[in-house]
Amino acid sequence: MSRVIKSFFQAMKMIKDDKVLLLLSLIPIVIGVGVYVALGSWLYTSFIPSGVEWVQDKVSLEWLGSFLSWIIKGLFFILFGGLANYTFVLAVSLFASPFNDMIVDRLIKKQKGEDPSLELSFKETMKRLPKTLVNELKKISLIVVLSIISLVLSFIPFMAIVSFIIQVILLSVTFLDYYWSRKNLSVGECVSDFRSHFLFNFLSGVMFFCLLLIPGGGALFFPVLLIQYGSSTQS
Repeated sequence: MSRVIKSFFQAMKMIKDDKVLLLLSLIPIVIGVGVYVALGSWLYTSFIPSGVEWVQDKVSLEWLGSFLSWIIKGLFFILFGGLANYTFVLAVSLFASPFNDMIVDRLIKKQKGEDPSLELSFKETMKRLPKTLVNELKKISLIVVLSIISLVLSFIPFMAIVSFIIQVILLSVTFLDYYWSRKNLSVGECVSDFRSHFLFNFLSGVMFFCLLLIPGGGALFFPVLLIQYGSSTQS
């Protein structure tokens, strides 16, 4: 566990010291926040006023109508906030995939002592963009399917731990896939690579699972964990 914590802070230091990594990490987050704020504003202005007006028309007491109006508004923010927190990582991961690919490319080149040229990395990422987006869509689909299975298992006695293990491994694969795809590893080789660093990968997945419980934590720390997992795949 100490290695996991140490590598986490090392990854944060790398982002802090490397302005390019910082920029590549922040761009998807800023775009994602902008999209969700715009979506939330549109939903609020489109549905909440009419809902509040309908409630106030049905309730004769003015104070009760005002109270229910505040309840409706509060429920909207709670539900939308919860939904945004749950879906943010998945939604952001799609249009963040080119930036994450550039982060991985820069990290690998720095570890090999090669020139981490941003211009060259950008050109390589653009060439790989169709494949990267297809992989990301497959990964999101797999995450959704396995999340549903995991949710079902969580309601079965004694299967909650299995559900948790599936979710943690799934989170780990989300990061590791960026490195595996660059090595063109087969499914068997991916499994072998995961097993060779199982404890590190699993505990890092547990860490990210805990960060997901913090509103916005998943999106903010995604690039940190992406770099952190690189310390196991490149070791």
